[in-house]
Amino acid sequence: MKSSSILCLISIMLASLPFFVKAEKEDQHHHKRELGLSLSHVRLKAEKESAPSVHLHLLKRLDGSEFLERLGVGLGFETIFADHTHHSLMATVTFSQ
Repeated sequence: MKSSSILCLISIMLASLPFFVKAEKEDQHHHKRELGLSLSHVRLKAEKESAPSVHLHLLKRLDGSEFLERLGVGLGFETIFADHTHHSLMATVTFSQ
């Protein structure tokens, strides 16, 4: 089995796990920071190939009013492990209800 097939299978298994528990509306709270990791398999049309990838992000929730506390800002980094490795650095903004 190819390593990209194994990574794809692991990604599907991890995606099916319950990573969060729904809380009652009045008991909800937001974390100050969030660290996220995802594994995926991407199709590169220009290069006519597919490859495994890893995405990592770190977010910080803003302080202040109720609206600001729903916002988070941070950085994300992604690497695609193709014949020519691709790297991306991105700014991230989130809004949660």
